[in-house]
Amino acid sequence: MRDYRQRQGVDVNSLVLSDAQRTSVTDPVIKKLIDLIPRANFTDSSGAARFVGSAPAAVVVDQWTVDVSHKLNDSNLVHGYYAVQRDDRNEPTLLGNTIPGFGDIRRGLRQIFTLNYTHILTPQTVNEARFGFNRISFTGLAGAPLNPADFGIRNGINRSGALPQINVAGGLNFGGPPQVPAGRGDTSFVASDTLSHLRGRHSIKLGGEFRRFYNNGLHARLRNVSISFGSSLRRRKCQLVFHCTRRSVNQHRARCARSLRPG
Repeated sequence: MRDYRQRQGVDVNSLVLSDAQRTSVTDPVIKKLIDLIPRANFTDSSGAARFVGSAPAAVVVDQWTVDVSHKLNDSNLVHGYYAVQRDDRNEPTLLGNTIPGFGDIRRGLRQIFTLNYTHILTPQTVNEARFGFNRISFTGLAGAPLNPADFGIRNGINRSGALPQINVAGGLNFGGPPQVPAGRGDTSFVASDTLSHLRGRHSIKLGGEFRRFYNNGLHARLRNVSISFGSSLRRRKCQLVFHCTRRSVNQHRARCARSLRPG
């Protein structure tokens, strides 16, 4: 058994709202979104408010193995092996977010199992049967499973999952990510049997093998939308982009008239 724990943080340096920009907002939807953005703790040379800090990026890995070999008698031997690894980690900035509290959580489960049975028929003849499987399971979820409807965002999604991914040109990105929820599960099965025979200076082997592979993918039918703002937090217009996996054209664009600082 092996356990791996790593507590770490990823450096972030992001554009945020100044205190003056926060107090000037009157729109109730924008007010709720602003509460998700950390307050500025630094002002750069251009006068822009920024948040400089770190976002947690913990990693947890657990692994167990079992190896058993048993001699039934002089002619029969059984050997089994099983290993499982559980991987749980969060990626706060890998999919574009620039402030703490968002990103995605990735959970993986890997398994392998083998079973080997050896039967000695005669000193010259041995039969070996094998069975095994290998499975990889992975899921990706939003680090902030929020419901857009709770914030007054009418994007057609009324469930806990993720906010639209909001991007402000200049270096602020939060919400989403639109790539999740997603996941996959791959499973392989193998069964084989081999008969080996020695005769004088010759060796003969006969046998067969069967393989089966299963692939299962998980993707949301309607993924979260993303909202892109222009070069300033003062812009009134933004672009709303819907990502839909059910259509060949996977982006539908509409215009909205809200920003982080209306007026």
